[in-house]
Amino acid sequence: MAFVRGAVGAFVGQAFAGSRSLQALTLGITFGIYLDQNYTLPNVKEETKRLWCLLVEKEREHRKKR
Repeated sequence: MAFVRGAVGAFVGQAFAGSRSLQALTLGITFGIYLDQNYTLPNVKEETKRLWCLLVEKEREHRKKR
C-alpha cells in the first residue's frame, strides 16, 4: 500500500510542479513511501466520501421549497 500512496503522491507533486521527468517521479515515490511509513496519513477515499455526503446533506438543507 505504501507504494501506491507514494506513486499517487508523486503524480500529484508533478502536477503541481509541472515536471514530467523520471527523476521527479522517483523522488516523489520515495518521499510518498517515507511519509506513509512514518506518519499517519488519512484514507483519501473515505475522506472524499465523507465530504461528498456532507455536501449533499447541506444542499438538501438549503434547497428552495416549491
